[in-house]
Amino acid sequence: RFAGRCNMPLVIQDYCRETGQDVPEGAAEILRLVTDSLAMKIRFVLERLEEVIGYRIEVLHIIGGGGQNDQLNKSIASSINRPVVVGPYEATAAGNVMMQKVALDGLRSLGEGRDLIRESFQTRHFEPAHPDDWDTAYVRFRNLLNL
Repeated sequence: RFAGRCNMPLVIQDYCRETGQDVPEGAAEILRLVTDSLAMKIRFVLERLEEVIGYRIEVLHIIGGGGQNDQLNKSIASSINRPVVVGPYEATAAGNVMMQKVALDGLRSLGEGRDLIRESFQTRHFEPAHPDDWDTAYVRFRNLLNL
């Protein structure tokens, strides 16, 4: 339903109408609905991951170009009720350079390479806001999707 070529805003509005949700009007409301839904899906996946690994991830790191959406980063931090650290955006290139430097004996370890990357690129930090509101929305999200 949400894949392929279609009038996605209309499909989203129809879905909201069919499932008894508030119907977003206009591009801003639709974009907010999409980013918030994605943030809640990330929370769901993070919770499943933590069940598998057996411990809580205290800070979520987002690397690469996807981290350039501030609204999404804020929504993720609030949805998971944990800090989100974003950057570097050039993660693929930085990782490639780091591995080449390790292979050429320019770095003693991956840890040293990570430190070098951390010192070379700015990161941005997002803190959660309104966790109770997000918890309530998350329950609705899970019920709606039968998760």
